[in-house]
Amino acid sequence: LKLGLAETARQEVVKQISADADWLISQSIMDYSLLIAIRRLPPDVAKSCGAGPLPVAAPTSAPPGLHRWAMLDKATGELVVIHMGIIDFLQPWTMSKVAAMYIKSFEFNKATVPPPHYGQRFAKHFQDRLKEDANLVQQPETVAAAAESRCSADEELDAKGQLLET
Repeated sequence: LKLGLAETARQEVVKQISADADWLISQSIMDYSLLIAIRRLPPDVAKSCGAGPLPVAAPTSAPPGLHRWAMLDKATGELVVIHMGIIDFLQPWTMSKVAAMYIKSFEFNKATVPPPHYGQRFAKHFQDRLKEDANLVQQPETVAAAAESRCSADEELDAKGQLLET
């Protein structure tokens, strides 16, 4: 997986993943995944949501607990909205996990490793795979909120993000 993000969005995402991983490490939690939802909305929707060609320098301010970013694709005029969150079993590091680590000691990319190793590896994995895309311009949180409310309104979009006639 390689995912392109606007420069500021990439910095925010990497920082958030690292902070979340640090918190999970501090709680002795391991065995989690990152869920990424990507929605590309057509240019007319981008405009109606207030997307524009100028980048946003300041970090976005989504409601607490919500991690989302909106970016305008300069090449297509589409609005790209990304939601992210850490999910999965969130298992504590217990003696049974320590035993499993030793039993699986010959595996190459072990999942059963202590929380500090797991969290650092998790954060580095996404730092390496989330790339800056110069065609994407970060938008303010208001654009992400408008896109979300537009997509959850009565108007429905087809698989390509085009408005369906009702």
